[in-house]
Amino acid sequence: MGSKLLDHAVGRLHGLGISTIELTVEPDNLGAIAQYRKAGFVRVRTEPDYFGPGEDRDIMVLDLDHARNQRRTNRAKNTLTDSAPR
Repeated sequence: MGSKLLDHAVGRLHGLGISTIELTVEPDNLGAIAQYRKAGFVRVRTEPDYFGPGEDRDIMVLDLDHARNQRRTNRAKNTLTDSAPR
């Protein structure tokens, strides 16, 4: 469910002309970090005390234009692989 919601939000933002998404995540939230990475987000820095003392947050960014180009490249590779003689 979470990945569908994230994919939908990313698609809507891209459709609105947004080219970069930045989010914060608790550094110990490994499940969320894995989901964001799977969606193409990369960790760019850690902000200490983001929400107050001891409340650090990782900043993650998704470049939507790069992600779209990467998906196109992957689809093209898959098409070539799928059509290769066996």
